[in-house]
Amino acid sequence: MPLVIQKYGGTSVSDLACIQAVAERVYRTRRSGTHVAVVVSAMAGVTERIEPTRLQRALTLNVIPVVAGFQGENAAQDITTLGRGGSDLTAVALAAALRAERCEIYTDVDGVYSEDPRTTPDAERLACLSYDEMLEMTLLGAKVLQVQSVVFAKKHDVPIVVKSSFSEGPGTLITNALQAFVAALSWSNSIT
Repeated sequence: MPLVIQKYGGTSVSDLACIQAVAERVYRTRRSGTHVAVVVSAMAGVTERIEPTRLQRALTLNVIPVVAGFQGENAAQDITTLGRGGSDLTAVALAAALRAERCEIYTDVDGVYSEDPRTTPDAERLACLSYDEMLEMTLLGAKVLQVQSVVFAKKHDVPIVVKSSFSEGPGTLITNALQAFVAALSWSNSIT
């Protein structure tokens, strides 16, 4: 049976209605015949990994594991945080460890855009990006994914799909595909 890791960002679980919508989406995915494990960020407005054997056992028993994102363990087995956006990294790392077919990152946008859709109304959603393109966009200011999650996904060849928690749609696939020379623009208004 295929396996998908789904990560839901803070805005995806910001209130009871959003949490219910997430639960329904997770249930639909499982009902479709796909094993699913869920990584959940802290709720929006709140300031804040992983031995896969236990998760594999839960999946075998048809349990849907819910894993707290943003946390990790260092070499000395101390609990540590993974930095801002660390739940993205948690989800990608779980997908790699469990050999999931993809990692779905749910957020408040329905994919990665050619430009910031909040400031550029005619920005276009990109259907597919390479890891390198996403990494470059992230390093230049796009705040869709945590940079380390993209690096980890590339290293372990974990396809990522960025989707909206609030609407249905294909999202943006991030994989090792080759793309056009210029796929998108990213900038910052702040001067340092």
